[in-house]
Amino acid sequence: MQRLEVRAFGILLGEWLARCAQPLQDLQALQRACIGPVQQRPLFADLAAQLGG
Repeated sequence: MQRLEVRAFGILLGEWLARCAQPLQDLQALQRACIGPVQQRPLFADLAAQLGG
């Protein structure tokens, strides 16, 4: 279930990045990982670590 929520976060992040004049490449890579194949998606703990929290 968590990986489904990660996909939703990835979609939301993608919409946000589409509105940025110069989106950060790290965030773009994270967004792609979030909407990728189910078993390869990060968990929220991984997202928090990558985002520095």
